[in-house]
Amino acid sequence: MASALHLMPAGPKTLSKMVEKTWIAPQAGSPTRYCITPEGEAALMAEIPMPRSAQARAR
Repeated sequence: MASALHLMPAGPKTLSKMVEKTWIAPQAGSPTRYCITPEGEAALMAEIPMPRSAQARAR
């Protein structure tokens, strides 16, 4: 569980998108505290695909 202050510099729009994607959920009874969901954990662990041109530069 994290407060919105600990998620900074994420702004309100970013937080709302994370809630929309079910990556985080507001904690009951608190408008400024969030819990990461199983979907959010999976998103954190997911490999970020790199475009082929970026892969070539990384070598």
